Amino acid sequence: MEISDLVLAHFQQVLSDLKAEAEARQGKHDWGTPPSVLVVEQRQPSSHADFNTGMTIRRWRVAVSTVTAMTIDEELPTANRVGMYYDYGKADFAISADATSVRIGWQVGPRYGRGYDLPLEYVEGAPVRFGARKELWVS
Repeated sequence: MEISDLVLAHFQQVLSDLKAEAEARQGKHDWGTPPSVLVVEQRQPSSHADFNTGMTIRRWRVAVSTVTAMTIDEELPTANRVGMYYDYGKADFAISADATSVRIGWQVGPRYGRGYDLPLEYVEGAPVRFGARKELWVS
């Protein structure tokens, strides 16, 4: 499995977790429905302390059960606010130059996003996997 495939599967899990979180508070709060799609960009590594600011090199539309490649120059519609969420989320990632970690960032609402580093763990005879998450920012 390529590292980018591992990351895209991670974003599918993020969407699944957001849905479960919203279902758990159903009837308690009406904050809207989380997006069912993330537009995910792979970026070149950058030297920024917390964010992926490198040039976009690939892009996908990610849903819980599907991942579809997009062109980089495809124009995205303006994200519309629905409660505390946008109708679709935006995410990005960059694999470090030495392939020891992945920097992840995602935003699904005006004040709902996360940024973190995930170390890559290589175990002989097993597929690469993520290590413990290191939080960088929360909104």
